[in-house]
Amino acid sequence: MSDCRDDLDTTCAVDATTVTDKFAQVLDDACTGEVDDRDLASLVFIAGYVAHKVVPKLSCSLCKQELCTDKELLCDYGGDSDASYFYIDVLNRGGLKWPTQFLTDVVVDVFVVFKCLIAEKYEQAFSEVTNQRELLVKLSLEFLNKSEHMCECGMPISKTVYRCVVTVANIMLNNYTKLLNDKRSTNKAAKVQRKLSTLANK
Repeated sequence: MSDCRDDLDTTCAVDATTVTDKFAQVLDDACTGEVDDRDLASLVFIAGYVAHKVVPKLSCSLCKQELCTDKELLCDYGGDSDASYFYIDVLNRGGLKWPTQFLTDVVVDVFVVFKCLIAEKYEQAFSEVTNQRELLVKLSLEFLNKSEHMCECGMPISKTVYRCVVTVANIMLNNYTKLLNDKRSTNKAAKVQRKLSTLANK
């Protein structure tokens, strides 16, 4: 996973042929994607974290209000928590604010696109992409298709959305990589255990 600049650019340099040929149906598939209550609970906290990361980079109070409120977002998953997102350590320390519906919708849409990319239909092709983040960002921005309007400060909302999408993409891909590594470690350990059992029975 290569590095994509977290600046004010609103596009990523992804080869258009790659998107068109191998992932032509992703956005159509994403239109039928669903998010269950369990996923939505995690995505709200992720949106809070995105605001936590992006808001300090904004100088305009109106732009900041597009992303979060002043209400504290408490991290309380309970006994049925999905630990896969707990590497975002700030969640455990508090300090997050409730995201706006606007930001939550952005996070949900990126998640839906990402779910398509790692589904069986596309996962092999996605695993072969050199810059997975740039591809995810590009497809997500196309899927979002937010109307272009300007804040009173003169900042296009698309630039704020881009920063949010890049942050969400980082989270999704970091978590995906962690899960893959955990799966490989588990499979490797299982193979070793089978070999030991075979030797013990000889």
